[in-house]
Amino acid sequence: MRERAKLIEMTLYLLDMGASAGAFLIAYWARKELAPPGFPPLLPISNYMSLILLIIPIWALCFRFSSLYRSYRTSTIYRECLALIKMVIICGMILGFGIFIVKEHMLISRSLIVGFLVLNIIFLILIRVGIRIGARYARKKGYNFRNMIIVGDDKRAYEFACMVERTRGWGIKILGFVTMEPRQAYEGIKENYELLGAIDELKEIVLKEVVDEVVFLVTRKKLDELEDLFLFLEDVGINARVALNFFPNVIARTYISSLRGVPLLSFSTLPRDGLPLLLKTVMDRVISALLLAVFSPVILMAAIVIKVTSPGPIIWKQIRCGLNGRKFTMYKFRSMVADADEKKKFLTSLNEMNGPVFKIKNDPRITLIGRWLRKTSLDELPQFINVLKGDMSLVGPRPALPEEVEQYERWQRRRLSMKPGLTCLWQVNGRNDVDFEHWMKMDLDYIDNWRLELDLKILLKTIPVVLSCKGM
Repeated sequence: MRERAKLIEMTLYLLDMGASAGAFLIAYWARKELAPPGFPPLLPISNYMSLILLIIPIWALCFRFSSLYRSYRTSTIYRECLALIKMVIICGMILGFGIFIVKEHMLISRSLIVGFLVLNIIFLILIRVGIRIGARYARKKGYNFRNMIIVGDDKRAYEFACMVERTRGWGIKILGFVTMEPRQAYEGIKENYELLGAIDELKEIVLKEVVDEVVFLVTRKKLDELEDLFLFLEDVGINARVALNFFPNVIARTYISSLRGVPLLSFSTLPRDGLPLLLKTVMDRVISALLLAVFSPVILMAAIVIKVTSPGPIIWKQIRCGLNGRKFTMYKFRSMVADADEKKKFLTSLNEMNGPVFKIKNDPRITLIGRWLRKTSLDELPQFINVLKGDMSLVGPRPALPEEVEQYERWQRRRLSMKPGLTCLWQVNGRNDVDFEHWMKMDLDYIDNWRLELDLKILLKTIPVVLSCKGM
């Protein structure tokens, strides 16, 4: 089965690459032959070889190391198509960055690139739809089915069977149930499914019936008693699966991994899709480097003004908590008097935020130029250095002080499970007008629903917030 899965995966990958190449050629032909009057003519396709040589490795690498080729038997066509669209958009963004880097040596037609991306999405979706239609037709003819036996006898096992039955497109046929006790089962199981026998008869049942996999929906206590059955199923080459929803996790996602051959059952609240996370890291470093270069005159002017207008260092350094509590030094332009930390203890009674956070709207420690720096968010420009170093990200929960973290409730500490950022949902949704508990919930909502598109959305929302000086 593994070898067949690899063959199917490679065949689908080659089809995708062929469809992408075909999409570019057809987009070129359509742009050249069907463009309305007024569009500049395209040169012969040989002149676009540099563009083609950029597209091929981007698409090949991104698609190869994505999750597009895992089994979608138990997923909807909508989710599969959405994953394809996201991947083409990601590849298009990387292509756009590549064009920006080498644009002096490349012939570019924006309409050609847009047309290629649109056709690419259409062709890839058509391939997936065609595969699904073919698979359904084969199943109607009695092919491409996997026969399943369910070991369990309670309501949870019955609900699992109903879920499988509702999604016949998965190509799974339930042969029946094997119960833990002879003929004892939940009423719904007795009424709707065949009882094949008790657990001590499973070996004989498997050898007698055509079985592809056995799913165990039993308690944790029962699993220890079934070790011999797992070894038997392994010996006869039948897949054994264990439902893991008896663990008391509400948020964490469950997945199986291995460490040097040792299988690990893992629970994580963090996103696991490697390519988008890698792109997030690349985007952090590239954008930070570009913005530091673009704002270098502003940074120089701000440094001079700070030095001239008040005594003390130009850059204010403070220890903050990063990923999972790692300590790092955060940089900002100094916007307060030099002894601000010493004066803080005399101002605690004026704190306007609930929870372990100290904020005063009209903080007397802020210098005249510091107030303007804060209002325009220019005081945070040095934090791009933290992003370049890898201590922070462009988007993520704001880095907290160690003494604040010590006062966190247990559920609030989960905000440390993702790298802190320059901006976040709190920054673009009210900032100082949001109470502490709501702020923490917004950070956790960001972690639980993280996608690369969410980062881009927050970055775009941050621009008008900064320009309007809202919530500063």
